[in-house]
Amino acid sequence: MYRFMLLLLIVTPALFFFIPAGAASDQYGAIAFSKSTSAHGHSYDYFNKASAEKRAVSECNKRAGTDDCKVVIWFKNACGALAVGDSGSGAEWGENLDVALVKSLASCVQISSHCEIISWACTGNADD
Repeated sequence: MYRFMLLLLIVTPALFFFIPAGAASDQYGAIAFSKSTSAHGHSYDYFNKASAEKRAVSECNKRAGTDDCKVVIWFKNACGALAVGDSGSGAEWGENLDVALVKSLASCVQISSHCEIISWACTGNADD
């Protein structure tokens, strides 16, 4: 019994050296948007892209009362933002929130006027 416990104490920490760098710590987020109602939803700190997107769409559809929400941006270990204007929207990601906000506004103003941020999210491991 003691040999087994000793073996576990030695082998378990060694297993962490075989996990690819970043694999255990990647976090995903997403923002979804409904063009018909302007409802939005977001997610952050999910372990894969599909789960993050599913949550964002679900949250958006719930707010919209429709089933037409689409993912407009997804991000990994970063931040995402959605800006909406009179005739269009822009969604972008960045290493930190400031970058995501500036990029989404810049994207929006290329196709619309009176753009403003309506949604943003960051994963817990995004750069500060």
